Amino acid sequence: RDPVNPYKDLLQLYTKEVMSKYWGKNPGTLPPHPFAISDVAYRQMLRDRKNQALVISGESGAGKTETAKITMRYLTSMSRTDAAQGSRIQEKIIMANPILESFGNATTVMNLNSSRFGKYNEMMFNPVGSLVGAGIKTFLLESSRVVSQQKGEKNYHVFYELLAGMEEEALSNLWLERDRSYKLLHASGAPPQPADARRLATQFQEL
Repeated sequence: RDPVNPYKDLLQLYTKEVMSKYWGKNPGTLPPHPFAISDVAYRQMLRDRKNQALVISGESGAGKTETAKITMRYLTSMSRTDAAQGSRIQEKIIMANPILESFGNATTVMNLNSSRFGKYNEMMFNPVGSLVGAGIKTFLLESSRVVSQQKGEKNYHVFYELLAGMEEEALSNLWLERDRSYKLLHASGAPPQPADARRLATQFQEL
């Protein structure tokens, strides 16, 4: 088989055409795929009238967040939900991600945007299988990172975004300085003015 380039997008694996192949198929009929697991969970939910759970695990940078988005998109498409309503519900979950990432993600040795918390995405369906709501619950935040980081790692993104994006007057009111080195943020050798300060400022404005 041809080798897989981990830095190249494989968008052809997640198209609507591929999605339709997995609808109603038994496990093992087609190659392993997030669509296959999602399909089984959805059909069992309708058949048994019981809640289903998908556990998405892996090491830092393995693609857990992206896989969660893929499964949610499949469940939204498969449910008997109006396309516009389904898109709105899914969009609300996606729009919450920047907030969760700012307050719960940090730079580690293995990953520049590593989630340091557990996330529980919840999707609610009515008795006929239509998606009617969704929510996100978080737990087990790595609180020790706030006061201490290993060499080469950083604190949570939101602190750097605040220093890069907040107006000078607001920083002054908080007794903060944009180009000052703070022990909680720069103890591991991170510079006070990072190279990606403009990106951080933009993300702070989005918050």
